[in-house]
Amino acid sequence: MRSFPQLLMQTPRGSSRLSLAEGHLWQMGRGRDNAIPIFDHCASRHHGLIRLLGMDRYYLFDQGSRNGTYVNGKRIQLPTLLNHGDIINIGETTLEFVFPPMEPAEEHQELTPIPQLISTLVVQMPAYPKLAQQISERVQAEIVYQWFSRSIDAINSGGSQVDQVIGGAIVAIKIHQIPPDLLQVAIDEILPVFTIIKQVHLLSEELNQQFQLPLSLGISAGINTSCAEIYNGYPTVQTLDTIVQETLTLQSANQITGQDVSISAQTRQRTPYSILLPFKQYLVNLPDTEQPTITYAGSLAGVVEFLDKVSVVFS
Repeated sequence: MRSFPQLLMQTPRGSSRLSLAEGHLWQMGRGRDNAIPIFDHCASRHHGLIRLLGMDRYYLFDQGSRNGTYVNGKRIQLPTLLNHGDIINIGETTLEFVFPPMEPAEEHQELTPIPQLISTLVVQMPAYPKLAQQISERVQAEIVYQWFSRSIDAINSGGSQVDQVIGGAIVAIKIHQIPPDLLQVAIDEILPVFTIIKQVHLLSEELNQQFQLPLSLGISAGINTSCAEIYNGYPTVQTLDTIVQETLTLQSANQITGQDVSISAQTRQRTPYSILLPFKQYLVNLPDTEQPTITYAGSLAGVVEFLDKVSVVFS
């Protein structure tokens, strides 16, 4: 049986226990319309939220609150993965996140993992660390909240799903509904992954204008297509961990090539009309790799150009 986390809330008025059993997003704040009302004069009306991502990963977001959100005594800016026993402080209110790890359950019926083709996407804001030194903590929190929450929504609406947030990077996966041995993915399977990059790029440009930022947010992205073992509708932990690490390494190649987006040779091979994608081939020596990596990389403008050309073909 699946278990759900709980929040043990302690306020000057007393204590209470809240379950995160229903839904995938829980708003917190002083307003009575919040799923988790916090009647604290130091809390903002919509102060923060907890969001379920991937397989039982619960992240805490600050929504640009006036007085900040703290986890284990440290003010957070980026989405923060909550672990059993973490202490959240909002004003004079304390919430303990209770979600002890479950013992591995014995399966009465063995299920064989099914090999399936997946694409893994990593996207982040490379300029954020420098930008954070030039703007206030409250503006940081508001920008981060908007960028991450709206990017996650774009990923979900694009037929992919967010697996996790690692530092300032969003990791998403798309499970393709085709046999893994096909060399080319259907046009409506692979293009949504490129479209997500375009949407996040446009979102970043919108935030640049809205906040009149001294440095452009920009984005850096990587796409990797490979075979994974699917168990109960989701990649197994072992295979997904390896693939995610490969995709993070691929995305880091942008720092070497000076490009915005890197895709693996497998992704390019399986992308219909890839000849229209204005990416160049690079041979990159990446950290912690024994052999040079072949990557195809280009600009965000190149992704937009590619999507425009393909849309004309299929219009």
